[in-house]
Amino acid sequence: MSLTRPSIRSRVSLEDWLEPFDCYISPTDEWLRPRFDLEGARELSSQTVRMAEEDGFDSMTTVHVIDGRADSADTVHLIEGGPDRYSESDEPMVVALRIRWTGVGQDPVHAVSVSHATPKDIKAARKRKVSGRGPRRAVVVQIEWQWLFRDGDAASAVDVCPPRPDGLYRVGDGHWPWTYVEWTCACGSVWNWHEDQCGTCDLTRDRQPEHQSTT
Repeated sequence: MSLTRPSIRSRVSLEDWLEPFDCYISPTDEWLRPRFDLEGARELSSQTVRMAEEDGFDSMTTVHVIDGRADSADTVHLIEGGPDRYSESDEPMVVALRIRWTGVGQDPVHAVSVSHATPKDIKAARKRKVSGRGPRRAVVVQIEWQWLFRDGDAASAVDVCPPRPDGLYRVGDGHWPWTYVEWTCACGSVWNWHEDQCGTCDLTRDRQPEHQSTT
């Protein structure tokens, strides 16, 4: 009989940088390493890209979700990170992701190759589109632009986040300063989001007095 406890739903934030995200956590994990479904990964992508566009990519990490089909031909995808603010060049940093969709389901990490975009990549990205009618696939990557601008090594700056056995994606992999979203009970006790019943007065998070905010 398996002694593994199932994941539980919670809510986390990334300090004061990003808005809260619904996620799943393991009760036995001593570190806060949230896992996200594809919807959560897309929201992470939206918020991180928006913040990078506002504050500059050269100090940010962004998340990206690329959709495809299991029987699609290989495709090339370009992700642009803007120019380096500390360089005289106005040319944007562009990363090329070459995805072998027939291998994504078995080994997503090795089905994606990464490099700086070349003219050949740009041409391929324009010509090759995701095709096929097979099962849907998704590739989730995070790009450490600050390392890319500093060291110039695209392969080491891009991490593919493979789905775990439960189908969820771990982003940040223990390096991001995730914190639990807290809620405050009417009695004044403070609890992490997944602790949905107050241990002091037994009120639940969703059955607070109407004037009491839980966010």
